[in-house]
Amino acid sequence: MTKTDDRINVKYPVTLSTLDALFEVSIKRLDEKINWYKVNSVLPQIATISISIFGILCISATILSPVIFILMGSPTSELDGVHIGYTAALIAGLLLLVDKVFMFSRLYAQFTSARMQISVIRTDLEFEWAQLRSKINTDATAEQRAKAAVLLCQKALAAADKVELQDTTNWQRGLSQAMKSLFSAHNHHKGHS
Repeated sequence: MTKTDDRINVKYPVTLSTLDALFEVSIKRLDEKINWYKVNSVLPQIATISISIFGILCISATILSPVIFILMGSPTSELDGVHIGYTAALIAGLLLLVDKVFMFSRLYAQFTSARMQISVIRTDLEFEWAQLRSKINTDATAEQRAKAAVLLCQKALAAADKVELQDTTNWQRGLSQAMKSLFSAHNHHKGHS
C-alpha cells in the first residue's frame, strides 16, 4: 500500500493551477489505493468463488449420491452411495477449513469494503472540490478558500489512510483469531488421541 504524507505543505498565496495540481495529485493517490485493493482482491475472489462452487457441489453429492445409488437398485450400490456421500461431506468440510485458515472470503470482503470506502472518499473529494473551486477567486476570501481546498485534500488522504489502517488491523486480528482457532482445534484433537 502507498504511504500518504501527514501534511501537505503549500505556501500562500497560491494560484488556481497550484490548487488544481494538488487536487490531481490527491485524486491520483486515492486512485492508487483503490487500484491496490482491486488488484489484490482478485486471488481471494477467485479462491472464494472456487471454494463456494466446490463446496456446493460436495454438499449436493453428499445429499444426492445415496439417493442415486438406491434408485440404481443394486444392494451394494446403497453402501457405495453412502461412502461417496461421506467423502463429499469430508471434502466440503476441508474446503471450509481451508477458507477459514487462509481467510480467502474474509480478505475478499475486507478488500472490497476498503476499496468501496476509499471510492466514496474520492467521490466526496471530487464533489466538495468542485463546489469549493468554483468559489475561489481573487477577492479577500480567496486565501481562506485556498486553505480550505488544501485542508480538503489533506482530510481525504487522511481518511483513506485511516481505512487502510483499519483494514490492516482487521486483517491482523482475523489472522490471529484463525491461528488461535487452528491451534485450539489441534490441541483439542491431541487431547482426545
